Amino acid sequence: MNATESYIENHFASLLESYGFELVDVEYKKEGGDYFLRLFCDRLAEDEHIDLNDCEKINRLLGEALDQREDLPIKGAYRLEVSSPGIERPLKKPKDFIRYTGQLVSVKLYKAVDSLKTLVGSLKEADEEGITLVTSSGKSYQLAYADIAKANLYFEF
Repeated sequence: MNATESYIENHFASLLESYGFELVDVEYKKEGGDYFLRLFCDRLAEDEHIDLNDCEKINRLLGEALDQREDLPIKGAYRLEVSSPGIERPLKKPKDFIRYTGQLVSVKLYKAVDSLKTLVGSLKEADEEGITLVTSSGKSYQLAYADIAKANLYFEF
């Protein structure tokens, strides 16, 4: 996570929560000649999902709040985009893993385990230290968060 992404998460996640939304992920990068600030948001209520009207509301809310910040680490023009995290939502924090226990996930590792750097399986358990993942072959893996490079929900088409 770069400095701008950390800044946005640290300064605006609680604002979104006060409106019933969760900041799932932040992405700030240059594409072509333009900079993009992408916010991936969802509803806090587990039985509700974000829709287009919610994205528009967040865009207006944060657009105004960002414009008022004098210490914003973004210099120059950028495009603000707000969207849902999608069906293959990223899992970044322990609370994300805990929330989606029992779901199918894909986990990319920094170092291979059993000659594999990517594991797909059922998220059997999760706590503040790490997860237990069970693959379709029945093999169980105990993984610390420090060993996980990237994780997301996995949808089989």
